[in-house]
Amino acid sequence: MIQPYGEVSKDSVTSPSILIPIVSTLEPESTGAPALSGRAFVAAVTGKSGAGKTTLAERTALLLADPVRERSAVVVPLDAYYHAYAHLPFEERARQDYDHPDALDWDLLLKQIGRLAQGRSVFRPRYLFDRHTRGEGTVRVPAAGIVILEGMFAFDPRLRPLVDFPMFIDVPDSVALARCLRRDVAERGRTPESVHEHFQNRMAPGFKRHVEPFRSYARLALRGEDDLDALAAQAARMIQAAMEDETHNPALVGEVRKA
Repeated sequence: MIQPYGEVSKDSVTSPSILIPIVSTLEPESTGAPALSGRAFVAAVTGKSGAGKTTLAERTALLLADPVRERSAVVVPLDAYYHAYAHLPFEERARQDYDHPDALDWDLLLKQIGRLAQGRSVFRPRYLFDRHTRGEGTVRVPAAGIVILEGMFAFDPRLRPLVDFPMFIDVPDSVALARCLRRDVAERGRTPESVHEHFQNRMAPGFKRHVEPFRSYARLALRGEDDLDALAAQAARMIQAAMEDETHNPALVGEVRKA
């Protein structure tokens, strides 16, 4: 079954500032014998903010999960791995550039995605967008046969060796901005003015500099303004085909991973 976010472990952390050390104490649970036979198949979806990455990833995972085959799928949001910046005042945290790859905790991210790829569970951070820091508790991401990563930096060269099937979803800036306005004002406590400013001065330049150059890496490119259910169905079919190709020709995925 699909578990897009996992289960919150409320007693695993006592404060945001000590999240990473506490997570490290949970590693024995996620570093034992793999829960699955063989490794997981890892897909990734990237695109600008508001392109539909999260929706596409979750709907694709729902279609790929198969209880009859005992095949599960999990979605991992890369935004969960933003640095906590808990030592900074709120105003300074809000001024950080979250549209630059350095905003992510790559040591923890690569460590945990590597374990998920090995068929193991992890406890990922829980990020609070309205506070620009990590919240208390961690989120358990169970072992699954299919792992879908979603986030602006899912095509970063550091992640490529772990990704079997990269997908790129794009929309015009006008569509992305409208979606960001609805989401960020309603869910992240931001003002329309701050969303406009961030989109123009941070998100759009960051996308062009750090994400768009890797567009050609995608095995599947999608238009995010189209019906997302139809796009998810297309993505699920292609991922299923790629998994079957891997079964018959394991070298295929190796070639993709070296791209």
